[in-house]
Amino acid sequence: MLVVGLSGSWALVGAVEGEQDQHRSEVMDQRVQVIENAVAAEIGRYLDAATDLAAGVGAQTTLTGSDFNALTATLTPQRLPGVSGAALVVPATDRELGRVQRQWRALGNGRLRLDPAKSTSEHLFIVMSRPMDGAATRKGKDLGGDAAPTQALRTGRSDGQVTASATYVLPGDRLLPAAEQQLSFILAAPIYAGVGTPDAALFRGWFVMSMRGEDFLAETLQVASQDNVAATLLETSTSRSDGVPVAHNTPGPVLDNDDLRREVSVQVAGRTWRLLLQPTTQFADLTGPSLSIPAGAAGVLFTVLIAVLVGTLSTSRDRALQRVERATAALRADIGRRELVEAELRETEEQLRLMALTDSLTGLSNHRAFMDALHRAHSRSVRHGTQLDVIFGDVDHFKAINDTYGHAVGDSVLCQIASRLRTHFRAEDTIGRLGGDEFAIICEDLPPDSQVAVNRLRELLDAPYMVEDQMLVATLSLGHVSPEVGECSAHLLDRADNTMYAAKAAHHA
Repeated sequence: MLVVGLSGSWALVGAVEGEQDQHRSEVMDQRVQVIENAVAAEIGRYLDAATDLAAGVGAQTTLTGSDFNALTATLTPQRLPGVSGAALVVPATDRELGRVQRQWRALGNGRLRLDPAKSTSEHLFIVMSRPMDGAATRKGKDLGGDAAPTQALRTGRSDGQVTASATYVLPGDRLLPAAEQQLSFILAAPIYAGVGTPDAALFRGWFVMSMRGEDFLAETLQVASQDNVAATLLETSTSRSDGVPVAHNTPGPVLDNDDLRREVSVQVAGRTWRLLLQPTTQFADLTGPSLSIPAGAAGVLFTVLIAVLVGTLSTSRDRALQRVERATAALRADIGRRELVEAELRETEEQLRLMALTDSLTGLSNHRAFMDALHRAHSRSVRHGTQLDVIFGDVDHFKAINDTYGHAVGDSVLCQIASRLRTHFRAEDTIGRLGGDEFAIICEDLPPDSQVAVNRLRELLDAPYMVEDQMLVATLSLGHVSPEVGECSAHLLDRADNTMYAAKAAHHA
């Protein structure tokens, strides 16, 4: 009987341990899934930010230092932890050094001096930068001398998407003592010229975000692990077989249990990194104490104890799952807060997009937005055989107005002209200021007597303008054309311009 009792107790101990091991494994798998999803979502935010800012830079016809700072104003370490700086990098060969330096000096970098590396024939120069960690990024530096960023930039250009570099020590950190140097990496997003720019769809360079590994994803790992799991993000494309730690969170002592150790792959902008996850001592508290000793001591009450142990185990599992649910709810709340931040970022990006399409003085469409609208309207006219009218005009002797009364008065006249144009034309018509005192209008499906509408427009615009209690006379010369067979939209606008100049010459003959 004793042998039977001991055998039953031993079997019970093994069954309980197996059940608890399975339960711990299930809880660990749940934590791993939560952490993996949180890391993937957070990495997606970084890649989206790099992609959107590269598109914003590409949309600029002429990019100055002020434009670059305005575009990157929303990029902060508070919104994207670990970001230490943003930069615009352009390629250049040895023969192009002088031209590239003159070009970017003319755009507000008067002291820019390109410093080519001697080890490469194609140079990768930083021509604009905005540091965010207090360290100055030297404009004119050639990244072609560093293998890690060079490979990322070239891969991003060939693949046409954001690419992460291998980890390396940033040049600014190499002057620090070895113990204080951090491993960092860059995210490089290729820049292509936007629609409406002179070099539309052509490659311009890279938008680069430099990232400090110590801060990258540290907050996300801390929130997602809920103090129960130690998480380490490892870069594996190095000579070290165990990988290089990029980000980590170790909230407490790690359990020595290989069965609960988990390792998953994480895709980071074209690179495959590993996420190593290990339970901490607090994880053991989450899943409840071991029940094997009480089970062995109660061998003589084998039948009764089975019911008690099963009930205890069930309760322990319920408590553990409740804790997991609470942790998951906290993570969802954190994700909700991050979504609010992303919504604010999207709103700011939309404002930047509108600024890029609107003339800042008159509020009309700017040159790029007008040319996009003209291309679409011309395509519809050709496709459906509908009527399309383009009107081009500029102010006669506008320089004399500026020279006599000052630019403030001239700007007021341009704003009043824009207001009259809005009043005269329909909401579906496109009105644009193409620069200086030049205006253009796109009208689709006008009545057959469109010339009458143009004549009425002349009368409306020739009426005197009141500026600062004085009446000014400012007339406009107008050119009015419709598409010809085989004509492109750009040529259509040129013809409207030529027609306007012919009208101006006849007007002043």
